[in-house]
Amino acid sequence: MRKLLFVSIFVALGVGSLRAQTAKWELMSKDTASLLATNGKVVVAIINNRVFRTTDDGGNWSQTNGSVGSSQPFSFALRDSTWFATTPELYFTDAIVLNKSTDLGINWDSCGILPYGMEVLANKVGLIFAGSLFGDGLYRSMGDGIGWQVLDSDVFINNLEIARWAVLNDSLVVALIDSGISPRLIVSTDFGITWSRGILIDSGNNSVAVSGRAILMGTLTGVHRSFDLGITWTLVSGFEDADIVTKDSIAIAASANGGIILSTDYGVRWQAFNDGLPSLDISALAIGSGEIYAALTSGGIFHSTLPAFSGVTSSQSTAHQSKFEIYPNPLASSASIHYSVTQNCAITISIFDPLGREVMQPISGEWQDAGEHETPIDVRNLVSGIYECRLVAGDNASSIKIVVEH
Repeated sequence: MRKLLFVSIFVALGVGSLRAQTAKWELMSKDTASLLATNGKVVVAIINNRVFRTTDDGGNWSQTNGSVGSSQPFSFALRDSTWFATTPELYFTDAIVLNKSTDLGINWDSCGILPYGMEVLANKVGLIFAGSLFGDGLYRSMGDGIGWQVLDSDVFINNLEIARWAVLNDSLVVALIDSGISPRLIVSTDFGITWSRGILIDSGNNSVAVSGRAILMGTLTGVHRSFDLGITWTLVSGFEDADIVTKDSIAIAASANGGIILSTDYGVRWQAFNDGLPSLDISALAIGSGEIYAALTSGGIFHSTLPAFSGVTSSQSTAHQSKFEIYPNPLASSASIHYSVTQNCAITISIFDPLGREVMQPISGEWQDAGEHETPIDVRNLVSGIYECRLVAGDNASSIKIVVEH
C-alpha cells in the first residue's frame, strides 16, 4: 500500500509584514498581574502577590489553595493537568520550593526544596529543569521533582554560570546563562544529557525561547532566529529588548513601553498587535489554545483570539512573485518548484518539518536575476507529515500543498 506524504510548501518572499484580521485585545480583569500562565483551558495569574485562576476568561477568579496560594511564584510550568510552580521558602532566604498541582491549579503541595533553583520547565515525559540562582549550573529531575541531577558539562565552565532562562520543547533544551562577565547560550537536543554552546548576538541578550525547532532570542538590537541550534542567526524584527513567549508555531514578544508583536510561523514574520490595549507597557504574556493573554504594568489583564493573517504586504516591496507552482503533483520522489521574480534578488529556499526543524535547503542565499526559475526537490528521505518550504526573496508570501506518494 502506498503511503501518502502531505507536504505544505510555504513560499515566503521576504520577511515583510502581516495583516491581522479582526481580532483585538479585550479586557478580562482590571487587576494588575505580574505573571501569567495557561494550559488552554485555565488561566493562572499572580494578582496582589497571590495566585488566582479562572476558567471563564476572567469572569470569575478564585485564589488557589495550599502551598502556592499565599506566595508569589517565580515561575509556572503547566503540563496537561500536572502543574509546577516555584516559590520562596519562608525561613531560608536563598531556598526555593518546588510545588505541584494535579487538579489544574486548584490545590498545591510542596515537593521539597530546590537546589538553589529559580526557573522551572516541564515536558510531556516528566522531566523538570531548574536553573541555579547561585552558580551551581542546571539541574534535572526525572521524577517530577523527586531526586535531582546536576547537568555537568564543559559548557558550564565548572558550573560558575547562573541559569537565567531555560526553554524546553520535545528533546530540545535551551538555556541562557551568565558567568558574571558575559552571557552564554547552551543547547541540548537529548533532554539535557549532552550540551553544545551557541553563539550570542550581543551582550544585551534579554530572553530566549523555542518555537518548533527554531530558537528565538530577544536582544538590544531586536528579535533574532536560529534554525541551526544557535550557530547562525537572522534578524527577524527590530523590536528591541523583548521578552518572548512561544507555543508550537506561535510566538509573542513584548518590551517595556513597546507593546506586543506576534508571529504565527515559528518567528519568520512578525506583526505589531496592540489593538484594544490602553497601554503598551506589558508586564506578562501567555499563550493558550487559540487564545493569547497579556497583562499591563498599569493594571488590566487582556485576552484575544489569535488573529488570522491575510498574507504579507509591504509598501517597500521590490521583489514580487508572479508565478509559483510545483510539478508533478502528486509526486513519487521528486518534483520541481517553478517560480519567478520581477527583480534581481537573493533567494533562499528551506524546508522545515512540523516541529520547525530545517530538513532541507535547496538554495541558500543565491543571487538570481529577475525572471523564471526552477529548483528540484527530493523528498524520498522525509517521513510522512506536513512540511513547510520557505522561499525568501522580498516581501511577498504564498503557499501551496503537494501530495507525495511512496
